[in-house]
Amino acid sequence: MLLSAVTPQGNLPCIMTGNDAWVDRTQTPLISFIVWQIYLRTGNRLFIDMAYAILARNNAWIRTLRDGNGNGLLEFGSSDMGQGLYKGTKLAAKDESFMDNSPIHDEARWNEKSRTLDCEDVGLNCLVCLDCEMLAHMARLLGLSEEAKKHDGAAAALRQRLWSGAFVKSVAPTSFYPLLCDAASKEQKKHLLKHLDDPKKFGGDFGLPSVARDDPALADNVYWRGRIWPILNWLVWNGLERAGEVEAADRLVDKSWRLFIKSWESRRLSPENYDPETGEGLDQPDSDPFYSWTALLPFMKHAQVMNFSPWQGWQLRNEGGDFAVGPVITPLGAVMVTRKNGTLSLRRGEETVFTSEKQGRITPA
Repeated sequence: MLLSAVTPQGNLPCIMTGNDAWVDRTQTPLISFIVWQIYLRTGNRLFIDMAYAILARNNAWIRTLRDGNGNGLLEFGSSDMGQGLYKGTKLAAKDESFMDNSPIHDEARWNEKSRTLDCEDVGLNCLVCLDCEMLAHMARLLGLSEEAKKHDGAAAALRQRLWSGAFVKSVAPTSFYPLLCDAASKEQKKHLLKHLDDPKKFGGDFGLPSVARDDPALADNVYWRGRIWPILNWLVWNGLERAGEVEAADRLVDKSWRLFIKSWESRRLSPENYDPETGEGLDQPDSDPFYSWTALLPFMKHAQVMNFSPWQGWQLRNEGGDFAVGPVITPLGAVMVTRKNGTLSLRRGEETVFTSEKQGRITPA
């Protein structure tokens, strides 16, 4: 459904329902990242064959129509197409970010001429950079070497431009996204990590609030003004993993699991978002009690045992006590992952296809 909704101009609409079509706004550019991970996990390039051309057009659409001032960095916007609700307003542009009421947009102004906000969002630019990188992987797999070079070049240009300009007052977990697209230097990574566990910034028992804890907007505790959102924890965790910050990544996984299990064990709830202080999921009326992306929280816990990433590939982790996980999909088919007495094993049906006594992270041979 998502890919079939592509517009003639190449955009993947932000929303497409029976009642409304936000063709003036685009999907958050995360689809390539997800499609590539599906390929790594399954070894099946079906989704890439189906999606690559559409995703490449969407990437070009974003980089063309969301650079309102032509400086190479991107802004959220609302293009002059369709009749979607709020089209051509600041609210529409904020909706495109999926962080609709986030205080990071409070200072931004709507530019009618460019049809974008006048604020270049670090999260958007990092995700588009990541999108370019994933498209390059796909293009190489498909034998499209020249297109791969173009995607790599676009990603490199965004990384180079990212650390310029002034800053807005409010800070969100999107400020950690440079880790996700490999745009942070060693010193910049060190500085970012200081804020991750700082109780005045993004520290806490349950993961990352959607705005820093010392921001007055946290007290609003409404949607993206303070609430903890699983998608933010997951994206920042991916960035920490890519940066090799394993201990920090593990701490975020533990917090995310604690958050998820709090509502799941007692009430079998998988809330859309959570209170940043208590971890309660239904203390606000605008939190859905069962939301699909909240599955990212237990996914992160599962990934501590076995993960597929664009950077480390297929990795298993032989640590801790005994466990059994599965069946899970891998390039070898559906397998069970078990650890007993320090030995990690993969079993496909009755067949043991891999064992190792090596401790820590390992790659199946």
